[in-house]
Amino acid sequence: MTHYRIGQTFKHNGGQIVAAPLGTVAWYILLTAPQQEFAVSAWLTRSGAVECWLPTEEAWRRVRGPRRKVSYLRRLAPGYVFLAVDRAPLWHVIRDASLGRIRGVVCQDGEPLEVPEAALARMRRVPARIAQIRERARQERIIRPGDRAVIATGPLAGWAVDVARLDRGIAHFVLPLLGGREASAPVEGLVKQAVA
Repeated sequence: MTHYRIGQTFKHNGGQIVAAPLGTVAWYILLTAPQQEFAVSAWLTRSGAVECWLPTEEAWRRVRGPRRKVSYLRRLAPGYVFLAVDRAPLWHVIRDASLGRIRGVVCQDGEPLEVPEAALARMRRVPARIAQIRERARQERIIRPGDRAVIATGPLAGWAVDVARLDRGIAHFVLPLLGGREASAPVEGLVKQAVA
C-alpha cells in the first residue's frame, strides 16, 4: 500500500490505472456516483481494465408522441460496477482520475475485497433469472378463453366472469344474472383470477 504526506506531489503514470502483473484476473466492486455506472465502465475499459460489468436488463420507457416507447438498459445494481484487472490496481489513481465518478471500492478490513470468479459467475446469471421470473408472471396474467376473471373497470366492476372468447383485445363473456346476455370488456380491464 502506498502512503503519501499532505502536500506531496507524485507523477501520474499517463492514465494507466494498473501496475504490476497479478498472474491472474481479479474482480473488485467499485462504488460509483449516482447515474455514472455506464460512464465509469467505459472509462475503466479505456484505461486498462480487462473487463467491466454492471448487471442490466432491457426495459422500456415512454417518449413524447402517441404511445411511443424506446428500449434502454436498466441498471439492476445502481451505484456498483464490477471491475476485472490482470495487473495490480492503483486505487489512488483510479479515485483521482475518475473526477468524482468513482466514490470508492468495496472493502473488507480496510482492504479492497476481491470477488471470487465463482461468485461473479452466479451474479451474472441473476439478470436472466429475473427475466424468467417476470416472463412467467406475465404469462400467468394473460387472459385466455376459459379463464375466470374479475372486471376491474366500468359499470360491471367487481363481477367475476368466465371468458368465452377473445377478439382483438376484447373479452366476451356471458352474464347469467342478466338472463344469459353476452357482454364484453377490454382485456386490460380484467384481472385474471388464480386457479384454486
